[in-house]
Amino acid sequence: MYKHSVCALPQTRTPDSDDELDLLSLNKTHHSFRSACTRDGCNDSSVDGRVLKGPRKLYRHVGGGKTRVTVYPTGFLDLPPEIYTLVSGCAHMRYRAKQDRAGVEENHYAFQGQPWTIPERMAKLRDLEKRWLEFRPTTIHKLTIHNTGFPKVTADYFLTPHHINGESSKAIKYIKTSGGGCELESTFTVIDFTKPFVAFGTAIEEHDLIAAVYLLHDPTKESTEDTSSFNSLDVQFLRFSVGDAHPLASQPTLHIAHLAFDEVDEVHIEIVGKTMALSVVDRDTDGQIGWDTVYLYDWQCGSPIITAQSGCGHGFAFLTPQILLIPNRHHNALDVFRIPPMGTTPCKLAKLKIVSFSLPENLNRSSHYLVECFSQPNSREFGVSGYAPFYNVADKAIVRFLYVINEFSEELDIYSDESGIQGFDFFILREPFMRLINQSSKSKLRTIKWSHWGPWCSHMVKAINHEHGCAGTAAGQRIVISENNGSPTPIRIFDFNQYTVHAYHDHQATNSTNASIHVPGANTCSIAKPVGYIETVSHEKFKFDSIMINNQNIFGIKLNVRVPRCAIGLQKTCQALEHGEQDVEPLERCRQAGAALSPSVNIPEDDEGNEEAQLRRDGDVKGRPWATVLIRLSRSWLRGCAY
Repeated sequence: MYKHSVCALPQTRTPDSDDELDLLSLNKTHHSFRSACTRDGCNDSSVDGRVLKGPRKLYRHVGGGKTRVTVYPTGFLDLPPEIYTLVSGCAHMRYRAKQDRAGVEENHYAFQGQPWTIPERMAKLRDLEKRWLEFRPTTIHKLTIHNTGFPKVTADYFLTPHHINGESSKAIKYIKTSGGGCELESTFTVIDFTKPFVAFGTAIEEHDLIAAVYLLHDPTKESTEDTSSFNSLDVQFLRFSVGDAHPLASQPTLHIAHLAFDEVDEVHIEIVGKTMALSVVDRDTDGQIGWDTVYLYDWQCGSPIITAQSGCGHGFAFLTPQILLIPNRHHNALDVFRIPPMGTTPCKLAKLKIVSFSLPENLNRSSHYLVECFSQPNSREFGVSGYAPFYNVADKAIVRFLYVINEFSEELDIYSDESGIQGFDFFILREPFMRLINQSSKSKLRTIKWSHWGPWCSHMVKAINHEHGCAGTAAGQRIVISENNGSPTPIRIFDFNQYTVHAYHDHQATNSTNASIHVPGANTCSIAKPVGYIETVSHEKFKFDSIMINNQNIFGIKLNVRVPRCAIGLQKTCQALEHGEQDVEPLERCRQAGAALSPSVNIPEDDEGNEEAQLRRDGDVKGRPWATVLIRLSRSWLRGCAY
């Protein structure tokens, strides 16, 4: 009942071109089917930056009259020749189809006031997709920063905690990674929170919002028999663009709870629509998860949605603004909750659960070091405005889960190491997973077995690098991973776009100038084989500790002193496109023009008298899971001109 073939594309012959593949991807229920294509192949949308709407009905003069023909795209290749010619000649329809197939939407703000025609926009999108597939960077930029915490990336920005003179971070600094001219911004913009914070979250495109989480000692809280000192858990809401109090928040600083002084090791925050989800985690002395608590709040009204819920996982993802997904390590399942309308009486989280999805037995262990999930972008209740020309569509995005467990097992001998720690990655396609959720709500099923859902909308592999979690490693339908084994290793890009996988499924492994491309398991014959993906493996090797990604950049993270942090942009420069340039600069030319990648950089030896050594002698910052990043980092990222 719940078995879905994710990549089934009905057709009777092989498409002859990318245009035909694009047209096959259109879904007749998609919101783009709102306007009509006239007989000359144009719809009522403009080309000056406004949102373009794809066609639903085609009009053609036949025998002196106007005949209306409704087109069902899944049968596009079987259309009569006249209708086929009419549809294939509609630039707007092909452009909308290409966006749908790529899992992106045009950001019309980025095109306002710019004379980009529909074919030029199509070419720009295709070039961006091809650069990702073939790992073809453009330019490389270097920037040196001081850092006291692990960074965060959004669709348009790279953000990192900011410190002065070795103090705890009291500010965030950021730089724009898309938009603007060809030159990278020379300086960071700083947002001052005035107090040391332990985590921060953003909803920049939706609300112009940045939120800081504080965990500060509260001397006014009376001691108890078990606890002599308390910290106050609070969240402050600021406007990202100007750094002042956010006007939508009735309480600029929202008090959440009082917690024992030393019982919080990690904090995670996400904001979607009016909902703020916040989790806190405490670890045992051996690093395993001890307890965790989740809070849900209406951040605008400052009122709780649920009573504080403990023991339900410290990772979560918004599938929609109303649907929250939380891994349940105690029951080896993924629990799905429906957030009630704002203003309802707070209740227990369990009352909001609509369905649970069982996980495979190899994740059912008693000891967990890490249970995380991450997806980008989040679904939004409101429209977006930003700088990138194309944004990933949240409904089609991948959700990445990372489990790190510790228990020797005969089942897992092939993955075991001397420590007994195993890491597992599994990825879920959000679109078919949401269909299962909707079906389960109609059938009133409470639990769905792994065998009934897992093989049809997920893929599980051994974790390649789990040391720094999975935050920032996914963007849309792409996952980026790099091993961390002490030596230079290639960057691996997993593309779960099922239309692209379908197009490459019958091809053998291919090589581009900068990478090898193949479809793992393409020749496997199994009804329940995992969801397919395309893997791009760079020829160039990089020595990164961790790696992050957004719409157009890859960020290589090196946590050692003075080791570069690289971000490799995959977007075409507008000047090159305006001059009709089709060739792409090879990676070697990028290196010569910009800066060397990490294996080629001459890194000076650490000096015990330098600033980094002094920071280490001063001790780690309390309450920070990434205390070892109290060092100077050099970062270079590659990105082309803005659109």
